[in-house]
Amino acid sequence: MIKIALSQLGQSFSNSQEKLNWGYKLQQFFYGSMFNNQEAHCLWRNYFKPNERVGLLGEENKDLVYDTDPIHIFNKYYDDVNDLSYLDKNLYVDCMTWLTDDILVKVDRASMRHGLEVRCPYLDVDLASYAASIPAELKMKGMETKHILKKALKGVLPDAVIKKKKSGFNAPVGVAIQTNGMDEFRAFNKYVFDKKITE
Repeated sequence: MIKIALSQLGQSFSNSQEKLNWGYKLQQFFYGSMFNNQEAHCLWRNYFKPNERVGLLGEENKDLVYDTDPIHIFNKYYDDVNDLSYLDKNLYVDCMTWLTDDILVKVDRASMRHGLEVRCPYLDVDLASYAASIPAELKMKGMETKHILKKALKGVLPDAVIKKKKSGFNAPVGVAIQTNGMDEFRAFNKYVFDKKITE
């Protein structure tokens, strides 16, 4: 009950115009703490919970929502790497899901739209394979991510670059569809879903 209350408290701090604010992160963290590690990792990537997707798409699509829940895909990839460390399992699953089906897709579409040729040097097959083989304790020290990479580049790149916070490229959905809150966003998603079903 305490975790549910804390999750709802996090929701109260959320700002619908900014997807990844601290309120949202708190909400996701406490919600995820009610599940096992694998499910929690998957839920961190999901903006809508299954019951919210049912509410958005209608009770008549409930079976479809649960049958296509991303957790099934995540669990399949987790099963492939049962013998790896907790960190390496999550890195592998992220590479096979979030990186492949989300982040790289956005980069590809945005660059192609403007005729840009984009290269991702860290995704060179040999380099990525080597990086995956590095012991987990060298990849992350305490809360410091990319530990060995930062250590290797110390003195090569300025400290300001090495210590700079990660910055993402989230699509400004709220601005694009001029939302005043989540109601419009949900309505827009429902409209797109309904249109696809009728086509």
